[in-house]
Amino acid sequence: MAKNTDILIGNDIDLVLSGGDLCAGNSTLQNQYLILAAQKGEFKEHPLFGAGIADSVNDEDNTYWKHRINEELKRDGMTVKKIEIKGETIKINAEYK
Repeated sequence: MAKNTDILIGNDIDLVLSGGDLCAGNSTLQNQYLILAAQKGEFKEHPLFGAGIADSVNDEDNTYWKHRINEELKRDGMTVKKIEIKGETIKINAEYK
């Protein structure tokens, strides 16, 4: 199975079901979201994993956050082409190798 194929979750962070079955598909965007949202220690098997983007509220040091996001995405096996942060918007151009 490809690195970017996984069980899918919805916007409510609940499993996506179809006809009572779990749905699988391209999980790149959901993985990026989970990496951004996770605080260090939330992934029990990988306690140093997660960007903890909630900590960036009112922080104007975009360079630090770009670096942190870049490192976490790379740690998950993604090739990062570009990360752009403007205000509360983060645009990520990254995919699995």
